[in-house]
Amino acid sequence: VAQWGKVGAQKPGCDVTDYTDLKEAKEVFNSKFWEKTRNSWEAGAFAFRTVSGKYSLVELSEDEGEEDEGEEEMQSELLDASIQRVVQALMGKEPMTEAISALCVDAERMPLRKLKRYKVNEALAELSSIQALLQKGDKKSAKDIQKIAAHTERIKTILPPSASKDAPIESFSALKERAAMLEDLGEVCVASALRKRAILAPPKEDAAPHAPSPSKLDSLYDALQAHLAPLPESGETFSTIRAMLQGAQAPDQGTSSFKLRLDRVFAVNRAGDDMRFAPFKRLPNRTMLWRGGRPSAVASTLRFGLRVPLQEAPSAGYIFGKGIYLHDCVTEAVARSHLADSNGEGWLLLCEAALGNIKETTRPSA
Repeated sequence: VAQWGKVGAQKPGCDVTDYTDLKEAKEVFNSKFWEKTRNSWEAGAFAFRTVSGKYSLVELSEDEGEEDEGEEEMQSELLDASIQRVVQALMGKEPMTEAISALCVDAERMPLRKLKRYKVNEALAELSSIQALLQKGDKKSAKDIQKIAAHTERIKTILPPSASKDAPIESFSALKERAAMLEDLGEVCVASALRKRAILAPPKEDAAPHAPSPSKLDSLYDALQAHLAPLPESGETFSTIRAMLQGAQAPDQGTSSFKLRLDRVFAVNRAGDDMRFAPFKRLPNRTMLWRGGRPSAVASTLRFGLRVPLQEAPSAGYIFGKGIYLHDCVTEAVARSHLADSNGEGWLLLCEAALGNIKETTRPSA
């Protein structure tokens, strides 16, 4: 049985068909869901993007299936202690709640359990509409100014802001700042959805006899689908990365304002990465580049890899247009880690990039 229609519709669209093959029934449902929403059902709600002229999702129950475990109970007998600390920092409930507050969202009116990716997408779409109006410059009419105010109020309705961000978006600088916050908030949604799925998933039944029972922390680690291996400080790789960290700072920034200290290094092996990278191994100009991000963004990247910005996101925040940005200057990546919001501790990814033939440009895109 499949139903679709406007909220409150007395006679929504309906399709009732008998199937003897479960696979066929799922394929028909997925096809209908795509037809009505232009989204994949299998991708999950955290990846849902509202498409103009198509149906969106409606929350029927905000609290259904929420976990209620304490962070102190998140222990593992299977994971190395350093890996446990990483998982707790990237996927812990408390760090995510703190991230929401740091992103200037009212955590009381919009707690973690109510935060959904599609809501962030809707807010980004409103920002794109504001960008189109701001691009008119001095030619904006009084009606355009009213539209900007209306779009701003719509964003406040979707994602209630804290008092510090309860201000109109009247400039490109304010637009870029809000867009960056919303995109970071979208990463929190992804990490939160991964966490919820892992916490609520039934325990595995294929464990070896007499083996320690997997804990919730093990489930969170498995949800990342990435193998993390701590590297010893005495090792050559650790020393090389530490030298790279100190040698890749911008000359004009240096260490006068802050000093970077390498704490821990983990080798990451994401599921399927070798296969995805194989076609590009023959490309020339392969190099190591930095990428920074909040813990939730790192968790999202470990699970899904680097992704281009959402279609709904305004382009104003990308100096060379929408794309995947990596840095040879580590201080640029550090800026994306928002150290001030995390007591001076941040996360950096060191990525092998197959650049191939590059195009050099020193001017931002229009």
